[in-house]
Amino acid sequence: MTEQEWLTSNDPAAMLEFLREHGVAAKDGMGFVHVDSGSIYRSVTAAAMEQGVDLRNAGAVEAFMEGLSIELKAEAGSMRVRINGHLFDKATLRGQQVSENTPVMAQYGAVSQRISKATREFAATHNVVIEGRSTAEENPGAIHLYLTADPDTRAKRRFEDYKKLGDTRTLAEIKAELKRRDAMDSERALRPLRRAADAVVIDNSKMDPDELVIAMMKEVLPRLSPAQRSQTRDRVRDVRFAQK
Repeated sequence: MTEQEWLTSNDPAAMLEFLREHGVAAKDGMGFVHVDSGSIYRSVTAAAMEQGVDLRNAGAVEAFMEGLSIELKAEAGSMRVRINGHLFDKATLRGQQVSENTPVMAQYGAVSQRISKATREFAATHNVVIEGRSTAEENPGAIHLYLTADPDTRAKRRFEDYKKLGDTRTLAEIKAELKRRDAMDSERALRPLRRAADAVVIDNSKMDPDELVIAMMKEVLPRLSPAQRSQTRDRVRDVRFAQK
């Protein structure tokens, strides 16, 4: 199984903000917000676990979601997620327990429908770039980029990310976790993980951050209007690629 993430946009120019946020430091921003749908699912999962909800009990999960407040707020080009007013830190959201339980929560309609609604409402008032592990069919007209990498590369990247957070899981454990999550996300009945028919596939197994950004820009730039393209070239002429 390869890396399977959606990068979608409700405006072609919005994808450029994702490039800026994830590897390109330009002189000034493009005015778009990066929406990581996975962080919303993880935040909801963390909140449910904190309240002791039985995640294997559909009724318990539905009752929990009924009284839940999901607040999405744009801050410095990124989206912040607050659940019932609480902002979970990255270490918690990327921790083993939340990582293992997020695919379980994602299978419930009560969860995915609430998160999808919150995301749509946020997108209605912001120019956004949406990143996630779900179908992009609900975003017609958007640019769909499907990033893929081989399992070993994925595991090594995630291992390095987790290590920075103080996570002690081994490389083998992380690789097995990714395999389980791919299977659960691909096989779930509701909004399963799959590639959109019009998605451009980019295999970044052997790419460094700069090369990936360039590959994405080659797909985005031709789809911009002449005015957007001219403005973009002016803004990215002196970009500095940040190594991540």
